[in-house]
Amino acid sequence: MMLVLEARGLTKVYGGRGKVATRALNNLSLQVHKGEFLGIMGPSGSGKTTLLNLLATIDRPTSGSVAIEGTDVSQLQGEKLALFRRRRLGFVFQDYNLLDSLTIGENIALPLVLDRVPVRVIKERLRLLAGTVPVTGPGVVVTLAETPEAVTAKNRVADEDIWRVVNELYTAGAEAIAVGGVRLTSVSGIRNVGERILVNETMIASPVEIHAIGDPAVLDASLKLRGGVIDLLARWGIKVTVVKSDSLTLPPLKTSPSFMYAKPVESSGS
Repeated sequence: MMLVLEARGLTKVYGGRGKVATRALNNLSLQVHKGEFLGIMGPSGSGKTTLLNLLATIDRPTSGSVAIEGTDVSQLQGEKLALFRRRRLGFVFQDYNLLDSLTIGENIALPLVLDRVPVRVIKERLRLLAGTVPVTGPGVVVTLAETPEAVTAKNRVADEDIWRVVNELYTAGAEAIAVGGVRLTSVSGIRNVGERILVNETMIASPVEIHAIGDPAVLDASLKLRGGVIDLLARWGIKVTVVKSDSLTLPPLKTSPSFMYAKPVESSGS
Protein backbone atom coordinates (compact mmCIF):
# COMPACT_ATOMS: atom_id res chain seq x y z
CA MET A 1 0.00 0.00 0.00
CA MET A 2 1.29 3.46 -0.93
CA LEU A 3 3.04 5.35 1.87
CA VAL A 4 1.52 8.84 2.03
CA LEU A 5 3.08 10.27 5.18
CA GLU A 6 6.16 9.31 7.19
CA ALA A 7 7.64 11.00 10.24
CA ARG A 8 11.02 9.88 11.55
CA GLY A 9 12.42 10.74 14.96
CA LEU A 10 10.44 13.96 15.35
CA THR A 11 11.63 16.03 18.31
CA LYS A 12 10.48 19.55 19.11
CA VAL A 13 11.99 21.63 21.88
CA TYR A 14 10.70 25.12 22.69
CA GLY A 15 12.82 27.65 24.55
CA GLY A 16 16.50 27.15 25.35
CA ARG A 17 19.38 29.66 25.22
CA GLY A 18 18.90 30.86 28.75
CA LYS A 19 15.19 30.06 28.85
CA VAL A 20 13.57 26.97 30.30
CA ALA A 21 13.47 24.35 27.54
CA THR A 22 10.20 22.48 26.98
CA ARG A 23 10.34 19.21 25.07
CA ALA A 24 6.95 18.96 23.35
CA LEU A 25 7.83 15.88 21.26
CA ASN A 26 10.58 13.34 21.75
CA ASN A 27 11.75 11.04 18.94
CA LEU A 28 8.28 10.30 17.52
CA SER A 29 7.93 8.21 14.36
CA LEU A 30 4.81 7.18 12.42
CA GLN A 31 3.59 6.10 8.99
CA VAL A 32 0.26 6.63 7.24
CA HIS A 33 -0.62 4.67 4.10
CA LYS A 34 -3.16 5.57 1.44
CA GLY A 35 -6.71 4.87 2.61
CA GLU A 36 -5.80 4.86 6.30
CA PHE A 37 -7.29 7.15 8.95
CA LEU A 38 -5.14 8.06 11.93
CA GLY A 39 -6.44 9.65 15.12
CA ILE A 40 -4.09 11.33 17.59
CA MET A 41 -5.32 11.18 21.18
CA GLY A 42 -3.86 12.53 24.40
CA PRO A 43 -4.44 14.98 27.25
CA SER A 44 -3.96 18.73 26.93
CA GLY A 45 -0.29 19.61 26.60
CA SER A 46 0.78 16.17 25.34
CA GLY A 47 1.99 17.50 21.98
CA LYS A 48 -0.95 16.82 19.62
CA THR A 49 -1.02 20.33 18.15
CA THR A 50 2.76 20.42 17.90
CA LEU A 51 2.75 17.15 15.97
CA LEU A 52 0.06 18.34 13.55
CA ASN A 53 1.90 21.62 12.96
CA LEU A 54 5.09 19.72 12.14
CA LEU A 55 3.32 17.28 9.80
CA ALA A 56 1.60 20.19 8.02
CA THR A 57 4.89 22.13 7.66
CA ILE A 58 3.49 25.01 9.72
CA ASP A 59 6.39 24.53 12.16
CA ARG A 60 9.81 22.89 11.89
CA PRO A 61 11.16 20.10 14.09
CA THR A 62 14.23 20.55 16.27
CA SER A 63 15.35 17.21 14.83
CA GLY A 64 13.85 14.49 12.68
CA SER A 65 12.12 14.60 9.30
CA VAL A 66 8.70 14.53 7.62
CA ALA A 67 8.14 13.02 4.17
CA ILE A 68 4.89 13.45 2.25
CA GLU A 69 4.43 11.16 -0.75
CA GLY A 70 8.20 10.75 -0.91
CA THR A 71 9.08 14.45 -0.61
CA ASP A 72 11.17 15.39 2.43
CA VAL A 73 9.35 18.58 3.35
CA SER A 74 11.83 19.23 6.16
CA GLN A 75 14.30 20.28 3.46
CA LEU A 76 11.97 22.68 1.63
CA GLN A 77 12.45 26.40 2.16
CA GLY A 78 10.71 29.66 1.32
CA GLU A 79 8.79 29.74 -1.96
CA LYS A 80 9.21 25.99 -2.60
CA LEU A 81 7.71 25.18 0.79
CA ALA A 82 4.84 27.64 0.29
CA LEU A 83 4.09 26.17 -3.14
CA PHE A 84 4.14 22.59 -1.82
CA ARG A 85 1.87 23.49 1.10
CA ARG A 86 -0.58 25.34 -1.13
CA ARG A 87 -0.85 22.62 -3.77
CA ARG A 88 -0.47 19.42 -1.79
CA LEU A 89 -1.72 19.92 1.77
CA GLY A 90 -4.99 20.67 3.53
CA PHE A 91 -5.33 21.76 7.13
CA VAL A 92 -8.48 22.35 9.16
CA PHE A 93 -7.70 24.83 11.92
CA GLN A 94 -9.41 24.90 15.30
CA ASP A 95 -10.56 28.44 14.45
CA TYR A 96 -11.88 29.32 11.01
CA ASN A 97 -8.87 31.51 10.04
CA LEU A 98 -10.56 33.36 7.18
CA LEU A 99 -9.37 36.76 5.99
CA ASP A 100 -11.99 39.25 7.21
CA SER A 101 -11.31 41.61 4.31
CA LEU A 102 -12.34 38.97 1.75
CA THR A 103 -15.69 37.36 0.98
CA ILE A 104 -16.17 33.61 1.43
CA GLY A 105 -15.76 33.10 -2.32
CA GLU A 106 -12.59 35.19 -2.37
CA ASN A 107 -11.17 33.22 0.57
CA ILE A 108 -11.84 29.98 -1.28
CA ALA A 109 -10.31 31.32 -4.49
CA LEU A 110 -7.22 32.86 -2.87
CA PRO A 111 -4.89 29.83 -3.30
CA LEU A 112 -5.89 29.66 -6.97
CA VAL A 113 -5.18 33.37 -7.42
CA LEU A 114 -1.75 32.93 -5.83
CA ASP A 115 -1.13 30.05 -8.27
CA ARG A 116 -2.07 32.38 -11.15
CA VAL A 117 -4.95 30.14 -12.19
CA PRO A 118 -7.01 31.83 -14.96
CA VAL A 119 -10.14 33.65 -13.79
CA ARG A 120 -12.30 31.41 -16.00
CA VAL A 121 -11.02 28.29 -14.21
CA ILE A 122 -11.50 29.89 -10.78
CA LYS A 123 -15.12 30.73 -11.58
CA GLU A 124 -15.68 27.19 -12.83
CA ARG A 125 -14.34 25.69 -9.60
CA LEU A 126 -16.50 28.02 -7.52
CA ARG A 127 -19.54 26.85 -9.51
CA LEU A 128 -18.54 23.27 -8.75
CA LEU A 129 -18.54 24.08 -5.04
CA ALA A 130 -21.88 25.85 -5.33
CA GLY A 131 -23.41 22.81 -7.03
CA THR A 132 -24.72 24.75 -10.01
CA VAL A 133 -23.05 22.55 -12.66
CA PRO A 134 -23.06 18.76 -13.16
CA VAL A 135 -19.89 16.96 -12.09
CA THR A 136 -18.28 13.64 -12.96
CA GLY A 137 -15.53 11.58 -11.42
CA PRO A 138 -14.70 8.45 -9.41
CA GLY A 139 -16.37 7.75 -6.09
CA VAL A 140 -18.79 5.48 -4.27
CA VAL A 141 -22.48 4.61 -4.32
CA VAL A 142 -23.86 4.06 -0.82
CA THR A 143 -27.26 2.42 -0.33
CA LEU A 144 -29.25 2.57 2.92
CA ALA A 145 -32.12 0.11 3.36
CA GLU A 146 -34.07 -1.42 6.22
CA THR A 147 -33.56 -5.08 7.11
CA PRO A 148 -36.75 -7.18 7.52
CA GLU A 149 -36.23 -7.03 11.28
CA ALA A 150 -36.09 -3.24 11.17
CA VAL A 151 -39.34 -3.02 9.20
CA THR A 152 -41.03 -5.28 11.74
CA ALA A 153 -39.80 -3.02 14.54
CA LYS A 154 -40.95 0.02 12.52
CA ASN A 155 -37.38 1.31 12.22
CA ARG A 156 -36.95 3.01 8.87
CA VAL A 157 -34.16 4.93 7.17
CA ALA A 158 -34.36 8.41 8.67
CA ASP A 159 -32.87 11.82 8.00
CA GLU A 160 -30.29 11.42 10.77
CA ASP A 161 -29.07 8.13 9.23
CA ILE A 162 -28.44 9.89 5.93
CA TRP A 163 -26.69 12.80 7.64
CA ARG A 164 -24.36 10.40 9.46
CA VAL A 165 -23.26 8.88 6.16
CA VAL A 166 -23.02 12.24 4.38
CA ASN A 167 -20.94 13.79 7.16
CA GLU A 168 -18.58 10.81 7.14
CA LEU A 169 -18.16 11.10 3.37
CA TYR A 170 -17.43 14.83 3.55
CA THR A 171 -14.92 14.22 6.34
CA ALA A 172 -13.21 11.62 4.12
CA GLY A 173 -12.79 14.15 1.32
CA ALA A 174 -15.91 13.79 -0.82
CA GLU A 175 -15.98 16.70 -3.26
CA ALA A 176 -19.61 16.39 -4.36
CA ILE A 177 -22.57 14.42 -3.00
CA ALA A 178 -26.09 13.69 -4.21
CA VAL A 179 -28.80 11.99 -2.14
CA GLY A 180 -31.57 10.31 -4.08
CA GLY A 181 -30.40 12.15 -7.19
CA VAL A 182 -30.51 15.53 -5.43
CA ARG A 183 -27.26 17.52 -5.24
CA LEU A 184 -26.22 18.72 -1.79
CA THR A 185 -24.76 22.13 -1.00
CA SER A 186 -23.98 24.11 2.13
CA VAL A 187 -27.66 25.12 2.46
CA SER A 188 -29.23 21.72 1.72
CA GLY A 189 -31.81 20.25 4.05
CA ILE A 190 -32.65 16.60 4.75
CA ARG A 191 -35.63 15.86 6.99
CA ASN A 192 -38.32 13.27 7.65
CA VAL A 193 -41.82 13.82 6.28
CA GLY A 194 -43.91 10.89 7.50
CA GLU A 195 -42.33 7.71 6.11
CA ARG A 196 -40.57 9.63 3.35
CA ILE A 197 -37.56 11.94 3.35
CA LEU A 198 -37.39 15.46 1.93
CA VAL A 199 -34.05 16.39 0.33
CA ASN A 200 -34.07 20.07 -0.54
CA GLU A 201 -37.46 20.21 -2.27
CA THR A 202 -37.55 16.60 -3.51
CA MET A 203 -39.31 13.71 -1.76
CA ILE A 204 -37.46 10.38 -1.73
CA ALA A 205 -38.10 6.97 -0.14
CA SER A 206 -36.09 3.97 1.06
CA PRO A 207 -33.85 2.46 -0.18
CA VAL A 208 -31.79 5.66 -0.31
CA GLU A 209 -28.85 5.96 -2.69
CA ILE A 210 -26.03 8.39 -1.93
CA HIS A 211 -23.54 9.16 -4.71
CA ALA A 212 -20.25 10.73 -3.63
CA ILE A 213 -17.33 11.80 -5.81
CA GLY A 214 -13.87 11.45 -4.32
CA ASP A 215 -11.15 8.85 -3.80
CA PRO A 216 -13.14 5.57 -3.87
CA ALA A 217 -10.72 3.70 -1.60
CA VAL A 218 -10.67 6.45 1.03
CA LEU A 219 -14.44 6.98 1.00
CA ASP A 220 -15.03 3.23 1.26
CA ALA A 221 -12.55 2.86 4.13
CA SER A 222 -14.04 5.77 6.08
CA LEU A 223 -17.49 4.17 6.14
CA LYS A 224 -16.11 0.76 7.08
CA LEU A 225 -14.07 1.85 10.10
CA ARG A 226 -14.60 -0.51 13.03
CA GLY A 227 -17.26 1.01 15.26
CA GLY A 228 -18.04 3.59 12.57
CA VAL A 229 -21.21 4.63 10.81
CA ILE A 230 -21.99 1.26 9.18
CA ASP A 231 -21.64 -0.59 12.48
CA LEU A 232 -23.76 2.05 14.23
CA LEU A 233 -26.61 1.91 11.70
CA ALA A 234 -26.57 -1.91 11.76
CA ARG A 235 -27.62 -1.77 15.42
CA TRP A 236 -30.80 -0.01 14.32
CA GLY A 237 -31.52 -2.50 11.54
CA ILE A 238 -30.25 -0.30 8.70
CA LYS A 239 -28.12 -2.13 6.14
CA VAL A 240 -25.49 -0.04 4.35
CA THR A 241 -23.81 -1.25 1.17
CA VAL A 242 -20.91 0.55 -0.51
CA VAL A 243 -19.91 0.08 -4.15
CA LYS A 244 -16.80 1.77 -5.55
CA SER A 245 -17.08 3.28 -9.02
CA ASP A 246 -14.58 4.62 -11.55
CA SER A 247 -17.12 7.07 -12.97
CA LEU A 248 -20.12 8.79 -11.45
CA THR A 249 -22.11 11.76 -12.72
CA LEU A 250 -23.95 14.02 -10.29
CA PRO A 251 -26.65 16.46 -11.41
CA PRO A 252 -26.61 20.18 -10.66
CA LEU A 253 -29.06 21.85 -8.31
CA LYS A 254 -32.53 22.08 -9.82
CA THR A 255 -32.87 25.61 -8.51
CA SER A 256 -30.11 27.84 -7.18
CA PRO A 257 -30.64 28.94 -3.57
CA SER A 258 -31.84 32.50 -3.06
CA PHE A 259 -30.62 34.64 -0.19
CA MET A 260 -32.94 37.25 1.33
CA TYR A 261 -30.91 38.11 4.42
CA ALA A 262 -27.33 36.92 3.94
CA LYS A 263 -25.30 39.48 2.00
CA PRO A 264 -21.59 39.40 1.08
CA VAL A 265 -19.38 41.68 3.14
CA GLU A 266 -17.84 44.36 0.97
CA SER A 267 -14.06 44.13 0.77
CA SER A 268 -12.23 47.05 2.38
CA GLY A 269 -11.38 49.73 -0.11
CA SER A 270 -14.08 48.66 -2.57
